[in-house]
Amino acid sequence: MVNVFYEEAGAFKVGNVLADNTTSLQVEAAHGKRSKIKAASVLLRFENPPIHGFMQQAQEIAAGVDVNFLWECCEENREFSGQELANDYFGRTPNPAETAAILILLSQNPIYFHKRGVGRFKAAPPEILKAALASREKKRLAEEKQAGYVQQLTSFELPETFQPILDDLLYHPDKNTIEWKALEAACDATQAAGAMRRHSFLARLPFQPVPT
Repeated sequence: MVNVFYEEAGAFKVGNVLADNTTSLQVEAAHGKRSKIKAASVLLRFENPPIHGFMQQAQEIAAGVDVNFLWECCEENREFSGQELANDYFGRTPNPAETAAILILLSQNPIYFHKRGVGRFKAAPPEILKAALASREKKRLAEEKQAGYVQQLTSFELPETFQPILDDLLYHPDKNTIEWKALEAACDATQAAGAMRRHSFLARLPFQPVPT
């Protein structure tokens, strides 16, 4: 029986082919659900291994691949298919689960690989990749700092950096700042409610009285 690995609504799926109508296929998933899919969405056709456990195997292989090294395997300014990159990465003809693993990684890492069509990609230029990685790291650090603020606030401790900006947080908040987002998250976590919820929440913290 022919099996297919395909992409549907941004998700990867696998199934047995029940009927091939050239432009569309009838497929059956491992759990028995039957679907009609577009032939253009098929990324890989294979007979073995069986579809039971196939996605788990592909995910496990993907977890062991270094995305940076995978990017280095790409030729600059050249569009390629997932199958072609899998051949280059493994240095041989990959098995279906290995090819699926590479396709999964290509789709899950748009910073490294720019999509050019179904199953086709192009490696991000070095300067664009460097800028994107720097932006991602900046965002990660901001989220880490915000989480730390939320932890302090929900423990009813005032972060040191909040004291000078209390007036702004209460009366002229910049809702794009991590301090504002942390305060709102802390209010939500402690179920502070009402129009004056920020005032009432801050009033519970051990610091100088809330400005009025």
